[in-house]
Amino acid sequence: QSEDEVLPSAVDLLLAGDRASIPLLPRRLRIGYTRAARLIDMMEAEGIVGPAESGSKPREVLKRKEPDSASSD
Repeated sequence: QSEDEVLPSAVDLLLAGDRASIPLLPRRLRIGYTRAARLIDMMEAEGIVGPAESGSKPREVLKRKEPDSASSD
């Protein structure tokens, strides 16, 4: 299966928070629910988000966004 071109945008969106939910992606990226679910499954396979919990709870984001090296703190 080829990688979805929206995957990098979806990963960036989820890395900004601490929870990943399928309904968030269609709202923010203007994609369908089925495509969003497939993206979440791809991210789970890559270790970016955790497995689905019981019920409809959001998944845990396992990786964190790398700090921007260009920013000056």
